[in-house]
Amino acid sequence: MLIDNNINCSITKEPLTIFKTLVNQPIFIGTTKQGIEHDKFMDQHWAIGPSGIVQLTKRLDLNELYAEGHNSGLIGLVWKEHHEKFAAFTCKQKFQKVLEIGGGHGALNRIVKRLSPASVSDWTIIEPSNNTNYHQHIKKINAIFDKDTNTGEQYDVIFHSHLFEHLYEPLDILKNMAAHLSIGGEMCFSVPNMKGMVKSGIVSSINFEHTIYLPEQLVESLLEASGFQIQNKEYFKSNHSIFYSCINTGIINDLDYDGYNQNYSDIEGFFESKEKEIKLLNNKVRNSLKPVYVFGAHIFSQFLICNGLNTKQIHGVLDNDQAKQGQRLYGTQLQVFSPEIISEKNAIVILRAGAYDAEIRSQLITLNPNVDII
Repeated sequence: MLIDNNINCSITKEPLTIFKTLVNQPIFIGTTKQGIEHDKFMDQHWAIGPSGIVQLTKRLDLNELYAEGHNSGLIGLVWKEHHEKFAAFTCKQKFQKVLEIGGGHGALNRIVKRLSPASVSDWTIIEPSNNTNYHQHIKKINAIFDKDTNTGEQYDVIFHSHLFEHLYEPLDILKNMAAHLSIGGEMCFSVPNMKGMVKSGIVSSINFEHTIYLPEQLVESLLEASGFQIQNKEYFKSNHSIFYSCINTGIINDLDYDGYNQNYSDIEGFFESKEKEIKLLNNKVRNSLKPVYVFGAHIFSQFLICNGLNTKQIHGVLDNDQAKQGQRLYGTQLQVFSPEIISEKNAIVILRAGAYDAEIRSQLITLNPNVDII
């Protein structure tokens, strides 16, 4: 391990020790129309501090990282179920004036409006993307919410879904969220079940966008340190998301967290398992007479390919998102196709999409009962 006292954890300011480096990783998750000569790459240095917080030592400028969207959370039955259940979870609370941070495609607002129309009287969304057309009643602030954001208003409730893991300064930003709530105001959010994902070997758990490893204990310690008291918690599937409902107490505490041994073991084990898995996949597809595809024009495929998956046998990437089809998977030479392409081929499909595997597997077998899914 490499100790570098010039690198400090963004939360605790304690020195970090680098224990894993992934070389030459693509900095954008998704697809692109541009030539590969324009793709950008960077090493990922994963490090741990004395308290056990694991994070990247170098992080990209947020405006560059999110210059383009990649339709996260938009496609698939699992995401649809997640949005419905999270919206139902939020409707257990009473609210009138809402601040939603990172509103994405506006799914939460649409579902809440259907489930509890009387609750929606004043809804503001802070979202950096310009590509979303919200309902006319929504107040849109085109920005990234950070520790310095000030809307000049206070709200009954703050909502965010799969935003927490993207925050570069989570403690400071949570405190700013609390500042936008009155005492007793509520915050409801959904966050990836990162520990479950890491234990299951799901590669979307930590990356250039998810720069801090957030097991439940750390999430809850950060909430307490920023003045939030947890009222309710629900799990969505075993390794997908956790829903939280919290009240703003106005009482700021010191961060109390110690997870060194467990977190080091979790992340080291994760990377070791991926190295072994990629070697096994290469052995399985070597000299295959069938065309080989990998599913997911997303981090699922990018991680495998950029960390050793041999692409000589791979004919392309499959994805259900029509906006990605016909484009190139960023950081690779591989083109993206509709899954329909395997309907008349005896193909091999590499499937490593975590919580979405079951629905994708079912789809592929429906398209071609003879497909070989590995």
